[in-house]
Amino acid sequence: MLWFLGETDINVETATTVVALDKHPDATVVVLPDIDHTFVVRGEGGAINYAPGFWDRNKEWLSSRGLTGAEGPIDH
Repeated sequence: MLWFLGETDINVETATTVVALDKHPDATVVVLPDIDHTFVVRGEGGAINYAPGFWDRNKEWLSSRGLTGAEGPIDH
């Protein structure tokens, strides 16, 4: 399982959650620095984007498990 956590999340205790998930043999935990519970950042003109590295890390994890589409990894 792949878990994303925001370093500055006030809804979830990130450090405690990481410790708990690290006990699971197939857990991959990614803590996004300076990101809250939404995993988004505001860009130019107020555009909303996912945290840097979010989609790349998803693609990497899916590819490492052979979970990509017939035409290759998903592209966002």
